[in-house]
Amino acid sequence: MKRVNVLNILLELIVLFGHLIVGVTIITFVTQQVSINRIFIGLILMAVGMIEITDFFTLKIVTRLKSVQNLIAAILTVALGIIFIIIKMDTKLLCIILGSSCIALGIVRIITSVLNLIRQPLINSVRIILNVTMIVFCVFLIVKKLDFLINFTTFMGIALLIEAVALLIEFLIHRYQN
Repeated sequence: MKRVNVLNILLELIVLFGHLIVGVTIITFVTQQVSINRIFIGLILMAVGMIEITDFFTLKIVTRLKSVQNLIAAILTVALGIIFIIIKMDTKLLCIILGSSCIALGIVRIITSVLNLIRQPLINSVRIILNVTMIVFCVFLIVKKLDFLINFTTFMGIALLIEAVALLIEFLIHRYQN
């Protein structure tokens, strides 16, 4: 008989609902035409970083995979979110810093996903595709700056929702496999 670990299920659900809640929040803010400022971006970065930290512990406990580079990137994302909230800066500079940091985060997540592709092919292939697309969007964000910020945040929201769906499928597969 298979032993059910409540901590595994709880961590997986926290990551799943975290992606879902942040994605829906971003899409709601964009569709309601709320101004996207440094505080909103900082809070989103902090939330995504905390979800990634939880995802690190989920991978470590559930699949015995350790991704230290992903943990460091998540901690730096939280720190960047705090910096965006505390320091008042020009929106053009914010776009450049946000685009550059998201490119670095995307590269780290692609490397991690490639390394873990054999153990979890569905979620890691989705993450590879989303992070390659995010890098392209980040390049446009750096070049076009403020004109592309709404498109970039919309993509972030949609990407988080797509990842939440992939995580839900992965969760259901792990819970109901024989």
